[in-house]
Amino acid sequence: GFDPANVFTLQFRLPQTKYTKPEDIAQFFKNAIERVRAVPGVQSAALVRAVPFSGNGGNTGYAIEGRPEPDPASLPQARFHLITPDYFKTMRIPLRQGRLFDAGDRRATSIAAVVSETFSKRFYPGENVLGKQVAIAGDSHWKEIVGVVGDTRHGGLSGVGSPEIYWP
Repeated sequence: GFDPANVFTLQFRLPQTKYTKPEDIAQFFKNAIERVRAVPGVQSAALVRAVPFSGNGGNTGYAIEGRPEPDPASLPQARFHLITPDYFKTMRIPLRQGRLFDAGDRRATSIAAVVSETFSKRFYPGENVLGKQVAIAGDSHWKEIVGVVGDTRHGGLSGVGSPEIYWP
């Protein structure tokens, strides 16, 4: 799923009393990535809500456009990741189909989503997933699936991949 060689990860939480506005949080993230990229020897830097094997993150319900809306209690579940555009490059998660996020894909305005191979195969068997629309629970904005990436493991090396959705 990903190549851990020479990857350094760090967890942090922003103080909610200091970072109260989304634009302040976004600026902190932008500055943090720029500073890390400026360190000699750094080839790539990105932010993600939950790195593989961290024990963080979780599943979220989602809806698929054009399919019957399920009961909210029985929404299909997928791991949900908020990432910066270079996340896949940094973790060397392979692109299987379509494209990855670019600088034009911003959380507030983007209509793009990337999904894992398991997501694609489980919910669109025998279909081309590119161009399909998906929305996570609690977010009424539909996102177009623009890419499919290799599966990653979050709980350990054993087991199979799980459905995953990535938002910029």
